[in-house]
Amino acid sequence: FVVFDIETTGFSPLTCKIIEIGAVLVENGKITDRFSTFVNPQVPIPFRIEQLTSINDDMVLDALEQYLAQPHSKPQLIVVGTYGPHFPYVAPPELFLKYLKTAQLPATWQGNEPWLNAQQRNLQEPNTRAEIVLACQAAYKGLVEHTDGLIGRARAAFDVFTQNRGTPALFGYLSDHGDTVGEHGIYGKKSFFEKSVRIPMVFVGSGVAAGQRITAPVSLLDLGPTVCDWA
Repeated sequence: FVVFDIETTGFSPLTCKIIEIGAVLVENGKITDRFSTFVNPQVPIPFRIEQLTSINDDMVLDALEQYLAQPHSKPQLIVVGTYGPHFPYVAPPELFLKYLKTAQLPATWQGNEPWLNAQQRNLQEPNTRAEIVLACQAAYKGLVEHTDGLIGRARAAFDVFTQNRGTPALFGYLSDHGDTVGEHGIYGKKSFFEKSVRIPMVFVGSGVAAGQRITAPVSLLDLGPTVCDWA
């Protein structure tokens, strides 16, 4: 018989995704074979799930690199999700300390602008001490650099994969939201201030002009039509 175990992005059997599968084959009371693999859930792994499972973004990139190291004859649409940069602000220690040395308080960190409305004030964390705000700023910047390294790993593996295939390729990086990180006394993605709603949307690949910048407003709704037009 086979005994298997799965790890998921949460606790709902309807909405959560599998991130790891493990199994053992038991014959005559002894384990005779083992199987274990990570699964790209195509969504970020929540921080609380990372704490429970010890599965993190680096492992997701490991799975991507293993997948791209294999030959695939069919056209590929590969989606890789990382959790960071995201609240809660927990960066690798060395990156946190690196940015803590130069961290600065946002000009609006106290959130006392007279034009803020009642709804915006309800989003504030008004009693946050200055040293906590500086730590949040440092951790978020550390998360940005860590994520940048993950993107670099993904791009390098993707480039080798597409070069070996000799087919047109498109690589993109984008996010679903930003983060105010203490500006206006608000943290996370809870507001419609610029730092919260503005996201990166960067593409490189076959037929994409290097250095071109699109100034028109875009959103995640543009992703599907953009990829389909390119294809």
